[in-house]
Amino acid sequence: MSCKQCSQSTDSKCSQLTSLLKKNQGVAAAYCNADFMIVWSSGRPSWDPAEDGDYLNGIPLPPGGDAACRVRTSGSLLTVWKIPLTTTTQTGSNTVANALPGVPGMPEAGAIAMAVDGVPMFPNYNNRGLPTWVSCEVDRCNAHSGKGNDYHYHGDPYGTKCLYDDEDYSNTTHPPVIGFALDGYTIYGRYTEETQDGIGEALDSCGGHTHAIDGVTVYHYHPAVEENVATDSLDGVSGSGFTYTAYRLAPTTCWKGNVDIISNFWDSDGRQPNYDRSRGSFDSTTANDYEDLRPCCSSTNYAVAEGLAINGASACETAEGCSLGTFQGENRKDYATDV
Repeated sequence: MSCKQCSQSTDSKCSQLTSLLKKNQGVAAAYCNADFMIVWSSGRPSWDPAEDGDYLNGIPLPPGGDAACRVRTSGSLLTVWKIPLTTTTQTGSNTVANALPGVPGMPEAGAIAMAVDGVPMFPNYNNRGLPTWVSCEVDRCNAHSGKGNDYHYHGDPYGTKCLYDDEDYSNTTHPPVIGFALDGYTIYGRYTEETQDGIGEALDSCGGHTHAIDGVTVYHYHPAVEENVATDSLDGVSGSGFTYTAYRLAPTTCWKGNVDIISNFWDSDGRQPNYDRSRGSFDSTTANDYEDLRPCCSSTNYAVAEGLAINGASACETAEGCSLGTFQGENRKDYATDV
């Protein structure tokens, strides 16, 4: 992808890419232009969901057509994420043309956020509008693969050998960054201690709140856990009086940010947000958001896996360095040498 003449944003995220994003995993490259943080990723987590027995192979009812056709495999994607660096709060509701049944603020298909390992984050519901825990279709990290063979989170990916765990809370008074919503707001982890900053501020209907983090007052999202949620039935199980634990990811039922004003937010079909470039042979120059994705020539703040480069980038000036380590993905040819 060719660079363009622009001034790289000075947003704090742009100089912290190698500390915010997971290294030696599926993130191929990341950079900021004037308007967006752009992340190229294979969508692969650090573990193999299909091989390890307590991930896809441990799901009671994974997605599929019927009992004889259930998805327990996952492959590499070609995703190019576009996170706005300027956010505008929506004052009413966002326009979602293909909304989830019963959840008008969330799309029926596709991701609503990107995790720091580059894996897509979907709504807490399946495409029928059922919470994924009621339909018994997610693994120990609240994830599964859909019919597109794409592993993605449908809930808070907290726990040992998941996206984040207790070790990520060391030397911090606030939960760690775990992702970025496509409206531009940052997603932090769940609260685990009563003394953590901001725990007394209630989460709103979108799953976020506002308080100071490192001296800066910002709106942001948090997952939340709710136990003993009542339901009349579980998918595939008849009866009544069931309860389950909801490991809700945020955004929950809505984006707080106004996605209607984000340039080329939806894909060319208007069905899901722009990020999945896996279908067919991706030609970035024909993408409807090509100009939004191009890096600034002479960029100095970026992050890139070994063997890849940002087109037109200058010497790295990020204090932590610009290396993302070894890239984990099967479709390296899709990234070529320059992204």
